[in-house]
Amino acid sequence: MSVKFTVEQQLAYKSLIADFLQLLNYVSPHDENQKVFSIKIYELILRSGTEFENYCKLYNGDSKFIKKKQLSATEYKEIVKEFVPINVSVGLLFWNPTLKTIQPFNEWISSESKLPWFDAYNNVKHNRSDLFTTANFENLVHSVSGLFLLAYKLFGRSFFALFPAGYHYAGSGTSSYNETIIPDSPFSVREYHLTQS
Repeated sequence: MSVKFTVEQQLAYKSLIADFLQLLNYVSPHDENQKVFSIKIYELILRSGTEFENYCKLYNGDSKFIKKKQLSATEYKEIVKEFVPINVSVGLLFWNPTLKTIQPFNEWISSESKLPWFDAYNNVKHNRSDLFTTANFENLVHSVSGLFLLAYKLFGRSFFALFPAGYHYAGSGTSSYNETIIPDSPFSVREYHLTQS
């Protein structure tokens, strides 16, 4: 089953990922930095957690699965277990010194009640003053990876191509043209066929 999504959701995801990649200019993606915390990391955790909840609510509204106005962590966990198998990992292609893979939903899938990065998101959302150190790089990486994985499983590959690539031929007579749609670009190239007079 593929859940419907909007351009706004795609734009929000792309904006979050762009800001996450920008952060890597200042916090090196390395095991030594996992406990680094900052206001920027806090902000990205809030955005990532909010998008995660929105994706779950989209599925809730699109299916006969739950149909509740407000979802709890228990329902989020059930949605994750519905879509993410135990054998799926996310590769962190940006990690140093070697490729790292993680399972951002491992605790929920293996039936534990607590998911560290989701708890950190709720902690800093409601009590930043006392729990600010949980807005750390490790929790952010897991949060963004979890968002990516859920988007992939819920929406499919097309979600990540805001403007899909392709080739299109249209028309007949004087208005026929070839149109090339460039991957991930808001522009296309349209070439009209010139008619001989």
